[in-house]
Amino acid sequence: MAVHLEHRMHGHYEILGPLGEGGMGVVYKTRDTRLGRLVALKFLAAGLLESPEARDRSLAEARAIAALNHPNIATIYEIGESDGAPILVLEYLPGGTLRSRTGARPLSLPEIVEFGLQIAAGLAHAHGHGVVHGDVKTENVMFTDEGRLKITDFGLARLHDERRHAGALPETRRSRHGQGPLSALSDCARNGRRLAAARARAGVTPV
Repeated sequence: MAVHLEHRMHGHYEILGPLGEGGMGVVYKTRDTRLGRLVALKFLAAGLLESPEARDRSLAEARAIAALNHPNIATIYEIGESDGAPILVLEYLPGGTLRSRTGARPLSLPEIVEFGLQIAAGLAHAHGHGVVHGDVKTENVMFTDEGRLKITDFGLARLHDERRHAGALPETRRSRHGQGPLSALSDCARNGRRLAAARARAGVTPV
Protein backbone atom coordinates (compact mmCIF):
# COMPACT_ATOMS: atom_id res chain seq x y z
CA MET A 1 0.00 0.00 0.00
CA ALA A 2 1.29 3.45 -0.89
CA VAL A 3 2.35 5.50 2.11
CA HIS A 4 1.20 9.11 2.09
CA LEU A 5 4.45 11.05 1.78
CA GLU A 6 3.14 14.29 0.29
CA HIS A 7 5.56 17.19 0.81
CA ARG A 8 8.06 14.99 2.62
CA MET A 9 11.69 15.68 1.69
CA HIS A 10 13.92 12.81 0.61
CA GLY A 11 17.29 14.49 0.27
CA HIS A 12 16.74 17.28 -2.25
CA TYR A 13 13.58 15.63 -3.58
CA GLU A 14 10.17 16.90 -2.45
CA ILE A 15 7.52 14.18 -2.76
CA LEU A 16 4.29 15.67 -4.12
CA GLY A 17 2.00 12.64 -4.26
CA PRO A 18 1.64 9.03 -5.45
CA LEU A 19 1.61 8.19 -9.15
CA GLY A 20 0.98 4.46 -8.84
CA GLU A 21 2.04 1.21 -7.24
CA GLY A 22 2.41 -2.44 -8.13
CA GLY A 23 4.31 -5.57 -7.28
CA MET A 24 7.63 -3.85 -7.92
CA GLY A 25 7.05 -0.90 -5.58
CA VAL A 26 5.54 2.58 -5.35
CA VAL A 27 6.15 5.59 -7.61
CA TYR A 28 5.72 9.20 -6.46
CA LYS A 29 5.52 12.44 -8.36
CA THR A 30 8.45 14.42 -7.00
CA ARG A 31 10.15 17.78 -7.41
CA ASP A 32 13.91 17.93 -7.75
CA THR A 33 14.55 21.11 -5.74
CA ARG A 34 18.12 21.46 -6.99
CA LEU A 35 17.29 21.44 -10.70
CA GLY A 36 13.72 22.70 -10.41
CA ARG A 37 12.16 19.87 -12.41
CA LEU A 38 9.57 17.17 -11.88
CA VAL A 39 10.74 13.56 -11.63
CA ALA A 40 9.27 10.20 -10.65
CA LEU A 41 10.72 8.62 -7.50
CA LYS A 42 10.36 4.84 -7.38
CA PHE A 43 10.80 2.95 -4.10
CA LEU A 44 11.38 -0.73 -4.85
CA ALA A 45 9.37 -3.13 -2.71
CA ALA A 46 11.52 -4.34 0.20
CA GLY A 47 10.21 -7.90 -0.16
CA LEU A 48 11.86 -8.22 -3.55
CA LEU A 49 15.31 -7.73 -2.06
CA GLU A 50 15.51 -10.56 0.44
CA SER A 51 19.22 -11.20 -0.07
CA PRO A 52 22.37 -9.16 -0.71
CA GLU A 53 22.62 -10.91 -4.08
CA ALA A 54 19.16 -9.71 -5.12
CA ARG A 55 20.01 -6.18 -4.01
CA ASP A 56 23.32 -6.18 -5.89
CA ARG A 57 21.64 -7.57 -9.01
CA SER A 58 18.93 -4.92 -8.94
CA LEU A 59 21.54 -2.16 -8.67
CA ALA A 60 23.60 -3.65 -11.49
CA GLU A 61 20.52 -3.84 -13.72
CA ALA A 62 19.55 -0.27 -12.87
CA ARG A 63 23.04 0.94 -13.81
CA ALA A 64 22.83 -0.88 -17.14
CA ILE A 65 19.43 0.67 -17.85
CA ALA A 66 20.64 4.11 -16.80
CA ALA A 67 23.37 3.87 -19.44
CA LEU A 68 20.76 3.56 -22.22
CA ASN A 69 20.21 6.77 -24.17
CA HIS A 70 17.28 6.63 -26.58
CA PRO A 71 14.25 8.87 -27.20
CA ASN A 72 11.86 5.92 -26.67
CA ILE A 73 13.31 4.75 -23.34
CA ALA A 74 12.51 6.51 -20.06
CA THR A 75 15.61 7.99 -18.48
CA ILE A 76 16.96 6.97 -15.07
CA TYR A 77 18.54 10.09 -13.57
CA GLU A 78 19.85 8.65 -10.32
CA ILE A 79 20.10 5.47 -8.26
CA GLY A 80 19.96 5.77 -4.49
CA GLU A 81 18.91 3.93 -1.34
CA SER A 82 16.21 4.26 1.29
CA ASP A 83 16.38 2.05 4.39
CA GLY A 84 18.70 -0.31 2.53
CA ALA A 85 16.44 -0.70 -0.50
CA PRO A 86 17.22 0.84 -3.91
CA ILE A 87 15.28 3.83 -5.14
CA LEU A 88 15.25 5.10 -8.70
CA VAL A 89 14.89 8.70 -9.81
CA LEU A 90 13.11 8.48 -13.16
CA GLU A 91 11.99 10.78 -15.93
CA TYR A 92 8.50 12.11 -15.19
CA LEU A 93 6.07 11.21 -17.98
CA PRO A 94 2.83 13.16 -17.59
CA GLY A 95 1.04 11.83 -20.67
CA GLY A 96 -0.23 8.62 -19.06
CA THR A 97 0.20 5.01 -20.15
CA LEU A 98 -0.53 3.42 -23.49
CA ARG A 99 -3.02 1.23 -21.66
CA SER A 100 -5.05 4.26 -20.57
CA ARG A 101 -4.95 5.60 -24.15
CA THR A 102 -6.20 2.34 -25.66
CA GLY A 103 -8.83 1.99 -22.93
CA ALA A 104 -10.33 5.36 -23.79
CA ARG A 105 -10.88 4.62 -27.49
CA PRO A 106 -9.72 2.25 -30.24
CA LEU A 107 -6.46 3.34 -31.85
CA SER A 108 -6.43 4.21 -35.52
CA LEU A 109 -4.26 2.18 -37.88
CA PRO A 110 -1.72 5.02 -38.30
CA GLU A 111 -1.46 5.27 -34.48
CA ILE A 112 -0.91 1.53 -34.16
CA VAL A 113 1.88 1.63 -36.74
CA GLU A 114 3.52 4.74 -35.24
CA PHE A 115 3.35 3.47 -31.65
CA GLY A 116 4.61 0.04 -32.67
CA LEU A 117 7.59 1.53 -34.49
CA GLN A 118 8.51 3.68 -31.48
CA ILE A 119 8.35 0.72 -29.10
CA ALA A 120 10.36 -1.44 -31.50
CA ALA A 121 13.02 1.27 -31.82
CA GLY A 122 13.43 1.48 -28.06
CA LEU A 123 13.63 -2.30 -27.70
CA ALA A 124 16.17 -2.59 -30.53
CA HIS A 125 18.42 -0.03 -28.83
CA ALA A 126 18.19 -1.86 -25.49
CA HIS A 127 18.81 -5.27 -27.04
CA GLY A 128 21.82 -3.86 -28.85
CA HIS A 129 23.26 -2.98 -25.44
CA GLY A 130 22.48 -6.34 -23.87
CA VAL A 131 19.42 -5.20 -21.90
CA VAL A 132 16.16 -7.16 -22.14
CA HIS A 133 12.91 -5.76 -20.77
CA GLY A 134 11.05 -9.01 -20.09
CA ASP A 135 7.64 -7.45 -19.43
CA VAL A 136 6.61 -5.36 -22.43
CA LYS A 137 2.98 -4.33 -21.95
CA THR A 138 0.84 -1.24 -22.37
CA GLU A 139 1.18 -0.34 -18.67
CA ASN A 140 4.95 -0.07 -19.15
CA VAL A 141 4.77 2.31 -22.10
CA MET A 142 4.08 5.97 -21.31
CA PHE A 143 3.69 9.27 -23.15
CA THR A 144 5.63 12.48 -22.76
CA ASP A 145 3.64 15.71 -22.73
CA GLU A 146 4.54 16.02 -26.44
CA GLY A 147 3.06 12.61 -27.27
CA ARG A 148 6.27 10.60 -27.68
CA LEU A 149 6.21 7.03 -26.35
CA LYS A 150 8.79 5.89 -23.82
CA ILE A 151 9.28 2.38 -22.44
CA THR A 152 9.54 2.19 -18.64
CA ASP A 153 10.48 -0.44 -16.02
CA PHE A 154 13.33 -1.93 -18.05
CA GLY A 155 14.89 -4.88 -16.26
CA LEU A 156 12.82 -4.51 -13.08
CA ALA A 157 10.43 -7.22 -14.24
CA ARG A 158 13.36 -9.66 -14.30
CA LEU A 159 13.92 -9.21 -10.57
CA HIS A 160 10.26 -9.96 -9.88
CA ASP A 161 10.37 -12.98 -12.20
CA GLU A 162 13.53 -14.30 -10.49
CA ARG A 163 11.72 -14.35 -7.14
CA ARG A 164 8.63 -16.10 -8.49
CA HIS A 165 10.65 -18.74 -10.33
CA ALA A 166 13.41 -19.30 -7.78
CA GLY A 167 12.87 -23.06 -8.00
CA ALA A 168 13.35 -23.24 -11.76
CA LEU A 169 16.40 -24.87 -13.29
CA PRO A 170 19.34 -22.51 -13.88
CA GLU A 171 19.01 -22.95 -17.66
CA THR A 172 15.37 -21.83 -17.49
CA ARG A 173 16.22 -18.74 -15.46
CA ARG A 174 18.99 -17.77 -17.85
CA SER A 175 16.63 -18.03 -20.79
CA ARG A 176 13.99 -15.95 -19.03
CA HIS A 177 16.43 -13.25 -17.93
CA GLY A 178 18.15 -12.10 -21.07
CA GLN A 179 21.10 -14.50 -21.29
CA GLY A 180 20.14 -15.76 -24.76
CA PRO A 181 18.46 -14.58 -27.96
CA LEU A 182 15.08 -16.02 -26.97
CA SER A 183 14.63 -13.31 -24.35
CA ALA A 184 15.10 -10.54 -26.91
CA LEU A 185 12.65 -12.32 -29.17
CA SER A 186 10.14 -12.56 -26.33
CA ASP A 187 10.23 -8.76 -25.99
CA CYS A 188 9.44 -8.44 -29.70
CA ALA A 189 6.72 -11.09 -29.45
CA ARG A 190 5.04 -9.24 -26.57
CA ASN A 191 5.12 -6.02 -28.57
CA GLY A 192 3.56 -7.82 -31.54
CA ARG A 193 0.79 -9.30 -29.42
CA ARG A 194 -0.09 -5.88 -28.00
CA LEU A 195 -0.23 -4.42 -31.51
CA ALA A 196 -2.39 -7.29 -32.75
CA ALA A 197 -4.81 -6.74 -29.87
CA ALA A 198 -4.96 -3.00 -30.63
CA ARG A 199 -5.55 -3.76 -34.30
CA ALA A 200 -8.40 -6.11 -33.42
CA ARG A 201 -10.03 -3.48 -31.20
CA ALA A 202 -9.72 -0.99 -34.04
CA GLY A 203 -11.55 -3.41 -36.34
CA VAL A 204 -8.60 -3.80 -38.71
CA THR A 205 -8.66 -7.11 -40.59
CA PRO A 206 -5.30 -8.94 -40.58
CA VAL A 207 -3.64 -9.04 -43.99
